[in-house]
Amino acid sequence: MPSSTRYRLFRKLEGHQGAINCLVFFNDGDSLLSGADDQSVRHWRIDSSQCIQELRNERWGQEFNAQASLMLAIFDMNDSVEVQALDRLNGQFAVASHSGCIKVFKITNNKLSEAPLWSVAIRDIPRGLAFAGHSNDHLMIFTVYTGEVGSAMLSPDQRTLAVHNLNTDQFDLYPQNPFPASPMTSLTVSTTACGHLIKQCAFAEEQAHSLVCGGDNGTTYIFDIAMGDRLQQLAHKNDSSNIYAVATFSSRDRHLIASGETEDPPMISIWSKPTEMKEMADRHDRQIRQAQEEEARKAREAQAAQKAQEDKLASLSVAFNIAMFLMVVVVALCIWSAAYFYQAVVLSIVL
Repeated sequence: MPSSTRYRLFRKLEGHQGAINCLVFFNDGDSLLSGADDQSVRHWRIDSSQCIQELRNERWGQEFNAQASLMLAIFDMNDSVEVQALDRLNGQFAVASHSGCIKVFKITNNKLSEAPLWSVAIRDIPRGLAFAGHSNDHLMIFTVYTGEVGSAMLSPDQRTLAVHNLNTDQFDLYPQNPFPASPMTSLTVSTTACGHLIKQCAFAEEQAHSLVCGGDNGTTYIFDIAMGDRLQQLAHKNDSSNIYAVATFSSRDRHLIASGETEDPPMISIWSKPTEMKEMADRHDRQIRQAQEEEARKAREAQAAQKAQEDKLASLSVAFNIAMFLMVVVVALCIWSAAYFYQAVVLSIVL
């Protein structure tokens, strides 16, 4: 089951001049690649919210930030970036335009190559890309073609394909190798669960337990795949914006969701929550800290009790010493008085 902890807004990325169409995490979740209607692909450093590389048509000119961003030409003007995919095994990045031009770039030292490794053109509008095969030696391309596919996404383990069926307005889940004619299950997430058209989906969290979907009302939805229940909805500031693009990434410590808006200025929101392993480690650390704090509290109480006892004994010692001193004084006075009286008696007898 997915973790019960809720996602929280972690970062906001701003810079695109057109609707965000596709997102993908890479470099162990430290970086994000985004494609938009402004014909550009941007490379973001998530923790600093900085764009460190931009790939776009050369007619738009070069743009540099403080870290000397690199500008590359991707597609012709007015040909928007539609979908993209990352091959983490071989360090490759695939991107497709609205016109059906597909290019694959090499990633070296967390930078994209200036020229594509190869490119190909198809007639249909791409709606999904996924590297597949034992060594990611195949690139799967999902297209609109008949207008029935809203989006398609392959699970990280390449065992399940999620397809947004526009005819039924459901997400159909198909097992891999080979894909059957009918889905193994269907999730009705738009009409019964959230009432808005879903644009894109992504598998999320441990063993792909969750499905993350974009919507038409500035909201990103998270669903439990097994139960079909809505686990959480992530609201963007602009509730009139469509969420066309979503991406997910999971590391040892955290789960990340990226969601992109369409309205100007289009924002990319990064949402984060700890993993179950991180939660367990945090609980263990809290228990250790609580035990240490309890031991420290008991030690302080024991030390305070010991000090109080010592102070009490010291007070008793002072009182005893004072009493002894007074007793000595009294005895001395008594002796002096007795001696004085004895002397007076003797003098009176003599006289």
